[in-house]
Amino acid sequence: MAVLAAAGDTATHKSVPLGDTVKNQGSLSVTARLTLGGGICWEMTAGDLQGPLASAEYAALQAGLEGRKAEQGKSPAGRVILAVDVTRCGAAWMRPARVWVSMLAQATRTHPIAADSPFAAVAVLRQRLTAPGLTEIGVAIHLQASVGAQREIEGLCEVLGWPHA
Repeated sequence: MAVLAAAGDTATHKSVPLGDTVKNQGSLSVTARLTLGGGICWEMTAGDLQGPLASAEYAALQAGLEGRKAEQGKSPAGRVILAVDVTRCGAAWMRPARVWVSMLAQATRTHPIAADSPFAAVAVLRQRLTAPGLTEIGVAIHLQASVGAQREIEGLCEVLGWPHA
C-alpha cells in the first residue's frame, strides 16, 4: 500500500488479506495520518478473526494425527505432549497462551479430530521472530489421557510455569 497525502490528510485502505488461503483471510482497516511535523500516525483495526483463529486451532489439533508424528504419540508411557509452533500460523500469534489453553482444552473435548489424537496433551508455543527463545507456551491436556499422565503433565506445567487446562 502506498500513501500519498499532504499534512493533515487521511488515507484509508480496507480489506487487506491476512494470508494466502480463504480460511486465513479477513479484513483489516488501516488509517494513516500525516502530521504537520512530518510524522505519520497509523491506526489499524482488524475485522472478525474467528475464521483465521479457528483455522489455527484446527491446524494445532490435526498436527499429530498422521505419519511419523502420530507414531511418536503412541508411546507405551502414554505421556507424550505434542508441541505445535504457531508463530507463523495465520493470526494464531495474536492469541495469548492462556487463551490458547482454554480454547484448546474446550476443543479437545468437542472437536471430532481431537478424539483421534494419540497424544496426552497438545502444547501451543510461539517464538520471537527476532530473538531465540519461546515467547509463550500453553498446554491443553486431553481427557482420554490416563489420570496418571494427566497428573504428571499438570505437575510439569506447574513447575515450568506454563498455563494448562
